[in-house]
Amino acid sequence: MACLRGCDAVLLAGGQGSRLRTLFPDRPKVLVPVNGRPVLEHLVEWLMSYGVARIVLALGHRHEQVLDHLRRYRPAGCELVPSVEPSPLGTGGALRLAAEQVRSDRALVLNADSFTRADLCAFAAFHRQHAAAWSLVLTACEDASRYALVETDDAGAVRRFAGPPSAGRGYINAGLYLAERPAMLDWIPAGQSVSLEHDVFPQHGGQGLWGWRGTFPFIDIGTPESYRQAAVFMAEAQVA
Repeated sequence: MACLRGCDAVLLAGGQGSRLRTLFPDRPKVLVPVNGRPVLEHLVEWLMSYGVARIVLALGHRHEQVLDHLRRYRPAGCELVPSVEPSPLGTGGALRLAAEQVRSDRALVLNADSFTRADLCAFAAFHRQHAAAWSLVLTACEDASRYALVETDDAGAVRRFAGPPSAGRGYINAGLYLAERPAMLDWIPAGQSVSLEHDVFPQHGGQGLWGWRGTFPFIDIGTPESYRQAAVFMAEAQVA
């Protein structure tokens, strides 16, 4: 598969990983080991399998450790470009800073502490079909009480972000996006701490924001409980 050849990716890896500190108090979440290797390496090689050859790493907390790791980890055929936030900027602010180093017309954006087993070729086709400014992977969740819901019309245009329901099924943001470079720069204020999920996306429903819905296996490895499931999940997804 090379459907994302020529498309840069941005890996959001600057968070503090506070929920995992009981297991890994001394390292950033992107270097947490899964099947004996850092999450970073699994995600880079998964992206490379789709033809991605340039990845901007949006770094913050304990970025020195990641930079040190990059001196040893240099995957053949893929350029890893660090973007270090000077102070905590949130997912939106970190992406806005990293977007200045994106060279392609659009970029795939993903969180470093979650993984969604989705077909990126089909996702890219959805994004092009709707001439979207931003597209979000939305996965059906049987118990959405921990997550905010994303509501779309029948075609997939995002209409509303709702708070977590008390119980029940709904579509949630899986932390995997395609974005046109101008939209990354225009939708997010430079130098400010903002959240993609809570600040940026809710302001742009109905303005070129689309949701690709499906039942995609999804894991958030940011908690000790879900981290313990990550080895099997990522092996089954051939990200190991």
